[in-house]
Amino acid sequence: MAWIISQVFMLFGLGLIVLLVVAVTAPLESLGWWAGWSGKKVDPNELLEVKKEIPPPAPDQVKEYYVVYLSGIGVASADGLAPDEVDFLAELRRILPEAELIDDVFPYSVTNNPLTGERSLRRIWKWVRAKQEKDPNSPVALVMINIRNFLQVFVSADPRYGPIYSLGVAEEIGRSLARHNYPLGVDKPVFLIGFSGGGQVSIGATPYLAPIIGGPVVVITVGGFLSDDPGVQQVKQLVHQVGEKDPLQAMASVMWFGRWPVSLQSPWNRMLNAGRIRMKSLGPMAHNGPGGYYDVNSKLPSGETFCAHTAASVKAEILQASAAR
Repeated sequence: MAWIISQVFMLFGLGLIVLLVVAVTAPLESLGWWAGWSGKKVDPNELLEVKKEIPPPAPDQVKEYYVVYLSGIGVASADGLAPDEVDFLAELRRILPEAELIDDVFPYSVTNNPLTGERSLRRIWKWVRAKQEKDPNSPVALVMINIRNFLQVFVSADPRYGPIYSLGVAEEIGRSLARHNYPLGVDKPVFLIGFSGGGQVSIGATPYLAPIIGGPVVVITVGGFLSDDPGVQQVKQLVHQVGEKDPLQAMASVMWFGRWPVSLQSPWNRMLNAGRIRMKSLGPMAHNGPGGYYDVNSKLPSGETFCAHTAASVKAEILQASAAR
């Protein structure tokens, strides 16, 4: 019995050491990109370089709405969305066919590099991803991917490293928009849909994305894990959609002092008082899984599924923001 206890404590200690190492090294990808270690030298004065890379689309290629989906922390790549996220995007495409719905940006990499991409730990992440593909609820995949990406959310929110991280993500969003025929520089709004940690990445990237695209940015979160990021000041409108049974998004409002009501002069509270941040309840929804925002089985008293209700709410916000221009 004593041997078992000692082994448990040893594993726990090793886990803490690994977690500490991962946490300390979390900003290195962003710093390496900024320093040019990734092969691309970053010029902080060339935010508009995206416009030079991709030619403008023909008028008949331009869609009515441009919506970029930034996923939650449980994904290893942009093309490896959780099954319930796939269901949500399918529903949103069905009810909003006039929109260009973009989901090819991996928000937890400054260079849009998936965990299984060109990385020193690629073999490990491919092994983890294989487990996730075999079983979406694999404990190994859930722990490793969620912890890694969750730490990147904190890099985004960190005032020291966040601007670098957000600039890189904004450039990748800009490139993706241009590839999908968004007309850069014509003052057409872009809608960022941020689920969970994708919400924080959205508001962090906005100050850099707006000058790249030459248009306003509207952020609509689904259970967004949001800090008091000053980037919120550049968001034309932030609609923070929350579920009544989602403690994760609520935790963020406690973790950052700038979101406390007593922090009157914080960017968050100033934008809240100015009406540019709006809180919206989605009803008795949890963060994910059964009873989560994208659950196709749980239903409201009206008979509408949670997934359909969330998609309808996002559509309504897109239409409302577009009509208010």
